[in-house]
Amino acid sequence: MKKNHDKITDAYYGAYGAELMAASRERIHWVCENARGETVLDIGCSQGICPILLGREGKKALGLDLNEESIAYARDALQQEETGTRQNVSFLCANFTNCEEIRGKQFDVIILSEVLEHLTDPVRFLEHTLPFLREEGRILVTVPFGITQYFDHKRNYFLTEIFSELSEVYQVEKIKFFGSWIGLVGRKKSVQLSQ
Repeated sequence: MKKNHDKITDAYYGAYGAELMAASRERIHWVCENARGETVLDIGCSQGICPILLGREGKKALGLDLNEESIAYARDALQQEETGTRQNVSFLCANFTNCEEIRGKQFDVIILSEVLEHLTDPVRFLEHTLPFLREEGRILVTVPFGITQYFDHKRNYFLTEIFSELSEVYQVEKIKFFGSWIGLVGRKKSVQLSQ
């Protein structure tokens, strides 16, 4: 079976050219600047770039991914970081929906960056995130925007589709377009949105 080997960290550091590096950095920096709070859960963290960047800033970040190769890369990259960053960041190769290591924990931020397009039932997955997000916390979602032909994508997203799915579970607070990607920030529906 063909596996998805997302290499966002490689793109972030310019391995695939300046254009993809700029696009990757814009998206990743947007995610990180919207990761307000002290604790972060990055579901589908790939090579771990967001947890590492956030860990450098003193945030406690946990990255989860199903792909063993991606988690091995993330752990190797983390070992190259300073002691403080290494103490702030951890990675698990696990399936979020049945991960015992996070049961009962809550986070200030949950990141789902390029995750939902891989799922057949994204609303169910979003519902599963609710107990893991603190009452005042934020969920950050990015997905490819428009028609994509990637073998591992189960759906194409346009604004109305991703807005509708996220709105079933969360209040959408912010939307950002990044060329071929779209980002959204959501909060629990019980939380009053800031003006």
